[in-house]
Amino acid sequence: MDTIKQQSSRLWKMILAVCLFLYPVITNATTAEAYQSYQYLGKIYDAQGQYGDATVGNFLVDGQQAFCLEHDKPTPPNGTSFAETIYDDERMLKALYYGYDGVEPWNGFKSTNNAIVVTSLALSVIYSGWDSIGGQNTGNRELGVNAFLDYIDSKSIPVREFSFSPSSVYATVQGDKQVTGDMTMNGDNSITITLPNNVTMIRNGQSLTGQVTINGGDTFHFEAPLTVTGTWDTGEVKGNLPDYQPIVLQSSSSNLQDIGYIRILTDPGFTGGFTVNWVDTGNLKITKQDNRGNLVSGVDFKLSYHSDMSSPIGTYTTGSDGTVTI
Repeated sequence: MDTIKQQSSRLWKMILAVCLFLYPVITNATTAEAYQSYQYLGKIYDAQGQYGDATVGNFLVDGQQAFCLEHDKPTPPNGTSFAETIYDDERMLKALYYGYDGVEPWNGFKSTNNAIVVTSLALSVIYSGWDSIGGQNTGNRELGVNAFLDYIDSKSIPVREFSFSPSSVYATVQGDKQVTGDMTMNGDNSITITLPNNVTMIRNGQSLTGQVTINGGDTFHFEAPLTVTGTWDTGEVKGNLPDYQPIVLQSSSSNLQDIGYIRILTDPGFTGGFTVNWVDTGNLKITKQDNRGNLVSGVDFKLSYHSDMSSPIGTYTTGSDGTVTI
């Protein structure tokens, strides 16, 4: 009986070991939305310098440029099925972001072919190590792989999070208008808002009205006539910067290359906003009396915010009770 139990225990351990061995593992990965199409378009060749030459596969995933991540393995043919995951690796994301057909491609690429080859080789280094492309040899340096990797290591990916400092400003009366204090947008993102009627945004000496875009790093303030009152709250405004995900496609065969590409997501976006508190103005009642204290009707008043009466607000006349309300 004990022998049967021991044999059964060993059998289950062997089954578990086989399952663990066969299960494909991608570290730092989470499930992604399923891709729709995969295309292998053929080979891309590039040569640079005396020793630099390489051939890589050219791929499209959902119509977007994709790259081989394991150059020491065969290319997945058209019709291959993949499991798709988000590969949570900052360096891979930067290689895709600054690589060929990325958001901000490196200006060190020498041609389209060179850009595809270098991006693909660099991704293979990040994902599979230098040995996957033959090591750090002269040929890879002449192609530009080392320079591209050095470049992305010196860069960062724009961050969607943003804020305003301060997040609430108050207006004060300055002459015949009200002016807020300065406000700064922090972060890499930008927002697009529509200013209320009669409200002007002042940025770098430029007066803006209607629809405006505020970029990270901008410092600005608002101005409005004294007739504008209350509080203007922008609410939660969605930033214009999308999110970027490095995606890995892994086939059911561990003998075939994994494929990588960048996915750009606009939803959900990061949101933020600010408030502007205008001056609360009231009514002004003027009473005209003669030197005996009698109320006088029909008297004209010219009002201005300035002592020299420049830029007058208007002319007002007292009524039958000797008063006028403005």
